[in-house]
Amino acid sequence: MISLSAYKYGVLLQVARELIDDTAVDLLGYLAMQAGRALGNNFGNALVNGTGSGGPNGLINLATSALLVPRLAFPVRRLMPISWTWNTP
Repeated sequence: MISLSAYKYGVLLQVARELIDDTAVDLLGYLAMQAGRALGNNFGNALVNGTGSGGPNGLINLATSALLVPRLAFPVRRLMPISWTWNTP
């Protein structure tokens, strides 16, 4: 049986109301886009590399444990295309 865990990611931005009101460009849209990118990069890093303590173990850790535990049987060669195409911040 496989146990799944849930982890929460978030971003908090503090912006003065005056700055939002006085700007001529879509500042909230820009900040939302940048926050989404930061969340995506952070989550992607945790998903691939992982920490193992208080967060996901990561695919790299799964691959190394699969080398030690034959029942997992996750080939490391499948990770190579992922690591070369992964979006970096």
